[in-house]
Amino acid sequence: MKDRCAQLIFGFVLLLAVPPAGFAAPDEYLGDSAIYAGADEGGEVRPNVMFFINNSRNMVDQKAGTGAYDSETIYSGPYVPNGVYFRNNPSSPWNLRIQAASDGSLKVSCGGDDPHGARQLLLHNGFFKGGLNSDGNCSNKNNDQKDFYLGNLVNKLESTPVINEWQSNTTYPAGQIIHPPGNTQLLFRSLNAGASGGSSPEWPTEPAGATVEDGTMTWEMLSSIFDVTREVVLQVVESLRNQVNVGVMVFGNNNDGGWVKAPVARIGTEEIDGSAGEENYQNLRQQIINLAHVSSNTHEPIAGALYDASLYFRGQYDSNARVGQPRSPAYPSPIEHWCEVSHVVVLTTGASAPTSPTANALGDLNGDGIVGPEDGAYLLYNTDHRPNTQEIQRVNTNVIQFLTKSLDLERATDKDHGNGTYVLANSTEDLEAALRDILSGIVAEVDTSFVAPVVPASTTNRTISGNRVYLGLFKPQNENHWLGNLKKYQVGADNRLKDKYGNDATYSIEEAEIQGDVSAGDFLPSSISYWSNDADGGDVLKGGAGSLLSLNTSRNIYTYLPQVTNQPKDLTHSHNAFATTNTLVSADVLELTDPDERNLLIDYVHGRDAFDDSGNGITNEMREHVMGDILHSRPLVFSYEPFAMTETNESNCGVNKSYIFVGSNGGALHAFRDCDGSEAWAFLPDNVLGDLQYLRNNLHTPFVDAPISAYVHDRNNDGVIDPLAGDRVLLVFGQRRGGGSNTLAADAAKGAYYILDVSDPETPKFVSKFDRSQYTEMGQAWSQPRLTRIKHGEDIKVVAFLGGGYDQNEDLRYGNTQNFPGDTTATTNITLADLGSGLKTRPATFQESGPRVNPSGRGVFAIEVARLVKGQDGKYDANIEGSGNLLWHLSYHASTNPNMTYSFPSDVAVLDVNGNGFADRLYVGDTGGRMWRFDVGSNNPNHWSGRMIFRSNAGQDGTNGRKIFYRPSVVFDKGMPILYFGTGDREHPLNRHVVDRLYALYDRGQTYADYISENHLVDVTTNVLQESSDTSLIDSTLDALKSSTNYGWYIKLNENSGEKVLAASTVFNNVAYFSTYSPNTNVAPDPCKPGNLGTSRVYQVDARTGEAIINNDKSNDGDSANERAAHEDGYVLKRSDRVQVIGEGIPSGIVTLIDASGRVTMMISSSNRVNTVDALDARMISPVYWMQW
Repeated sequence: MKDRCAQLIFGFVLLLAVPPAGFAAPDEYLGDSAIYAGADEGGEVRPNVMFFINNSRNMVDQKAGTGAYDSETIYSGPYVPNGVYFRNNPSSPWNLRIQAASDGSLKVSCGGDDPHGARQLLLHNGFFKGGLNSDGNCSNKNNDQKDFYLGNLVNKLESTPVINEWQSNTTYPAGQIIHPPGNTQLLFRSLNAGASGGSSPEWPTEPAGATVEDGTMTWEMLSSIFDVTREVVLQVVESLRNQVNVGVMVFGNNNDGGWVKAPVARIGTEEIDGSAGEENYQNLRQQIINLAHVSSNTHEPIAGALYDASLYFRGQYDSNARVGQPRSPAYPSPIEHWCEVSHVVVLTTGASAPTSPTANALGDLNGDGIVGPEDGAYLLYNTDHRPNTQEIQRVNTNVIQFLTKSLDLERATDKDHGNGTYVLANSTEDLEAALRDILSGIVAEVDTSFVAPVVPASTTNRTISGNRVYLGLFKPQNENHWLGNLKKYQVGADNRLKDKYGNDATYSIEEAEIQGDVSAGDFLPSSISYWSNDADGGDVLKGGAGSLLSLNTSRNIYTYLPQVTNQPKDLTHSHNAFATTNTLVSADVLELTDPDERNLLIDYVHGRDAFDDSGNGITNEMREHVMGDILHSRPLVFSYEPFAMTETNESNCGVNKSYIFVGSNGGALHAFRDCDGSEAWAFLPDNVLGDLQYLRNNLHTPFVDAPISAYVHDRNNDGVIDPLAGDRVLLVFGQRRGGGSNTLAADAAKGAYYILDVSDPETPKFVSKFDRSQYTEMGQAWSQPRLTRIKHGEDIKVVAFLGGGYDQNEDLRYGNTQNFPGDTTATTNITLADLGSGLKTRPATFQESGPRVNPSGRGVFAIEVARLVKGQDGKYDANIEGSGNLLWHLSYHASTNPNMTYSFPSDVAVLDVNGNGFADRLYVGDTGGRMWRFDVGSNNPNHWSGRMIFRSNAGQDGTNGRKIFYRPSVVFDKGMPILYFGTGDREHPLNRHVVDRLYALYDRGQTYADYISENHLVDVTTNVLQESSDTSLIDSTLDALKSSTNYGWYIKLNENSGEKVLAASTVFNNVAYFSTYSPNTNVAPDPCKPGNLGTSRVYQVDARTGEAIINNDKSNDGDSANERAAHEDGYVLKRSDRVQVIGEGIPSGIVTLIDASGRVTMMISSSNRVNTVDALDARMISPVYWMQW
């Protein structure tokens, strides 16, 4: 699907979030979110909306609010119900044209069963425009062409309701019509039952639909549908003027086709769109006010109007093919950019059959043998209105019909024609609600982005993957908090992502080529995720757990306040409730300067519109979407009890005991039930309580924004988690920037790691919190806990190995340098730091390096999660008394560890090299681009040691600035560890001043003194092994790779400016997978792109040599003199075959699925799609032991 996003300028004015006095502001530096900066305000690309207002006599003759004509109701009156009448003008008497049949039925045969024909229109709508003779047959004679009404409708139109003069102190029912004392020209209808007041109120005379309060009554002025439509359109457009471009059309004076009264234009306020926007808005407003109806004509040529609307959107409104009003010169097409969303909104009482000129011009486009409004809608949606731009510029048709439904108009909006929305409106309230819903839907059409897919273990066998896929979603917004969702899908036998019913959830390559404006991996709009009843198509705001959360009016939200003496650890205790009734959650705890906001904020976090952001005066209703974005966290899925995966079992909460845990930037860690997607509970860490007030601000505030790990202790290994039997499930998680401060002050908060006991998933317990108070070197809590067992003296302990954290000084350093700027202070506002976009470096010169201010994160540490104690029955119990204690650290020290000068935000690769069941080796990189090895096999942590084994700066091309943010993937070749990893500055994704790398690094036992760099690796960037025809060069390259003095190979990412690795690599079946991101380098960025989504790619290379192994580039196939490049199936592998483009945005890492047969599926997500990557199937493997993270 094309991008439905608008690019905005994320100005510094918007960034100035001022914290309450005495409190620190959160760290809201954009970092990797810079690629989305400016999404969703509509500043450059807004939806185009052309209102078409029916100005025929039918809109004037009928009063709004008097009720719809019901063809099933027989209205009393002097006219024969099934007789057919006409009149020459509104003041003329009704003339009987066609008698009813002898049995009282309709005698008209013209049109038969055709829904557009005379008979069906008279039976269902009560009127028909066309030719009928007195026998009820079709006629082409001029004298027979009239506006015909069914007698039943005439009785309704001519009926005179009992209209009494208003009386004081009188009881009235709802729907009663009165006129003010002494004024029979004004009519009012009661909106409710009640009693009038003691004196006559001041009765309004305008605008249409105006109301007046009277005693306990509310009266609404009855106006024509036409007048009410004008008023409501004006009101709705005014409230949305900064979000949409608007124009208006009516029927032309020739009673056929449409007339553009005001072209679609930007109508924003002067602050947003300048004087031109204000001028356009005033012109539009005046044109709507001045609209006149077409006198003495009930013809409603909607088909011709839609035809002319298509001409307008094509910029061909002066064409001779036009059937409406003349216009010379033609209006230019309002579509300026390829991603613009364009809609026609028709407001009408009905639609007449088109006249011959319109029918001839429009044609029967849908092939049903009839020309009607469906064909006009079909034309609008299936025409490329700007063929000189990329993708298809479609226009959607929406219809708001008054009083009586027309099947042809409803059909015009279905997915086979106009692909819009149909609404039947019977009151002013219906009209306003329908307009707002349609326009709000248009504004919300923005791109959807995904974090990495998560595939849990099978519910019956944890050694293989299940076939369910969980996606965390996020929707970037500019002046609102980002929104999120959690959705569930399945993987089919063909490796395709499937919806809950087993249908394809995404477009295949072939389907995408046929559709034309989508890509393979994009979600099908018709797909239905689990827990959803309607099609949600991967949309963040539809379906999934997020939609269910917005319906939950009684959520269980907990917190834990460690500063409170004897605070109970059971989070379900009332002392831990995040509720207005819990006085421990005070205004001071929430860091609010206004105590009156305490209850409002708590209610808001629960999902209520406590601050009345909707503006409707209702503060206890649930907000439309409650869940915050899932950006860097990932769903963790765990099954507490094995069960057979059947449709019935999966949706039965008594059988399916699986839970999904995920963090979000709505403030909390969530626990969802897999059986139905409902939220069991949410946990708010104590260190983000003071940041909850920023949820309504216009910046993206982080909260629980990091992946979760789980330690599972199944005491008797029966697969069932039973706390009473000594089983435990512990969650360990950090927060990334969540819980942090926006300065470099010595005491600035850096977030924390939390441990929760979820052995009973419905009754979570707080275990511990770990932060800088226990480890002063700790930086921001970015590193995902890697849980493992170690020997500690005579004890067996489960520990979490962690990188020391992220140092915010790195936010100030980007580009081709290892140095830090010299103008930094402890009060430097990190939130406002430069994003580093483009070909630039800070600091600009290498020689001028300032000292880092209060650096942090320069080390690796371990915290205890549990101690395994052997019971009398020989089985182990998991004791958590010491959980959260610092067990070990190795950090920067000027004398003992002087080389640990950069921070370690990365996860740690944890290995059991000798296979004894206990960790003994760690590998992790730092932001200085160095790789480190730590030996932790001793049962005495004092003997654990670490050393640098590789440095990527400076490289052989003299460049610097490479940073490592992700753990290496480690494999063994004849006992030698080989580390696969890439470099890339995650927090400056738009910077293009560094040439990053893909690495395969051999650990041959080297130390810092060996100073291993790229000079000791083989440069395979150009892929000599497959590109060259020089056999001697190929042989020398192979010899170099096999040499005992070689320390690996590397590939320069020098073909795409700014390309970098922003996810962990994966090695499987001797194939190394790396995903990369590169920013858009266009001089004039495409305004259709939100921020700079750039390009995501995946590299698949031979793990031993870096050669291509998949035929990704078929354009280079043919004869080749290189035997390593030529494949027996006829294709050729060269450098370009190493990589394939998979989409936009920062891609996730590769997720590997292995089923019981050994079939392998590799999944990766990027922006708005989920792709599968070719992989070789595997024989079954047996795990040594199992741990989940």
